Amino acid sequence: TAPLVVQALVLLQQGDIDGAAAAMARADRGGPDGSVLRFPFHFLARGRLAEARGDLDGALAHLDRCGAALRAEGCANPLFVPWWLDAARVLVRLGRRAEAADLVAHGGELARAWGSAAARGMALLGHGLVAEGDAAVGKLREAVEVLGGTAASWYLTEAETALGQALLRGGDHQGARRAFRSAVDLSVRSGFWSRAEEAQAGVTAAGGRNYPVTGSVTDVLTLGERRVGELAATGATNRTIADALQLAVRTVEIHLTSVYRKLGVTGRTQLQERFPGGLLAPEPAL
Repeated sequence: TAPLVVQALVLLQQGDIDGAAAAMARADRGGPDGSVLRFPFHFLARGRLAEARGDLDGALAHLDRCGAALRAEGCANPLFVPWWLDAARVLVRLGRRAEAADLVAHGGELARAWGSAAARGMALLGHGLVAEGDAAVGKLREAVEVLGGTAASWYLTEAETALGQALLRGGDHQGARRAFRSAVDLSVRSGFWSRAEEAQAGVTAAGGRNYPVTGSVTDVLTLGERRVGELAATGATNRTIADALQLAVRTVEIHLTSVYRKLGVTGRTQLQERFPGGLLAPEPAL
C-alpha cells in the first residue's frame, strides 16, 4: 500500500482530490502497512485528504492517530512525518488556537533537538500559523528565510502563502502580493498546483491581477512576460518582438530576462519546450 499512499500525497499537492481519494481507497483495501516507515504516512495522507474535502474534524482525528503511531515507536524526528504541523493548521481553522499553540510548542522542542534548518523552519512556520498580528508576520518572515535555504519546498510555499495572508490581514496589500507571487512562482515550478491556486487567489485578494493557474509551468509568468516569451520561442529577435508588441527594446530585454529566470532556461531554443501551445491570442483593442 505504500506506493499508493505516496501517490495520494503527491496528487493532493497537485490539487487532484478525486485522484488522491481513489488512491487511498485502493490503499485502504490492503490496510495500513504496520512498519513505522510507512504506517504513519497512511494517516497523514488520510488527514490531508479529509482537510482538502473540508472535513476538519476527520482530518484532526487521522492526524492524531499519525502522531500516536509515531510516539508508540519512539520516533522523535519532527521531519519524518510532520503531522504536528498539519494538525496545528487544522486546529487553527477550527478556532482552537490554544491547542494548536501547545502542539507547535511540542514540535518546536523536537525541532530544536533535531537541529536541522528544515526542522527550525517548520517550527517557525508553526509558530507563525498560531500567532496573530505582527507576531505572526515576524515568525512567518523568519520561516520563509530559513526554509528558503532548504529543500523543503512544500513548506516554504506554505510559509510564503501564510505570510501573504498575515500581511493582507494587517492591511499591507503590496507586501502580501509579493509574498503570494513568490509562493505562486515556486509552486508552479514545483508542480504544487493546489498551493499555486491558493496563492494566486491571495494575489487577487490583495489587489493584484488574476492569472488563472492552468497547470502549465508558464503560469508563473505575467501576461507581458508570456507574450515576449512566446515570440522569443519562435526565434524572433528582441527588435522584432519590440516592434510587434509596441514596446521598447529595453523592456523586451527585461521581460525576457525575467522569463529565463522564472522558467529556468538559458536561451530561445529551450523556450520552445515551454510554449508548445502556440501564441496567445492578441488582446482586443479598447
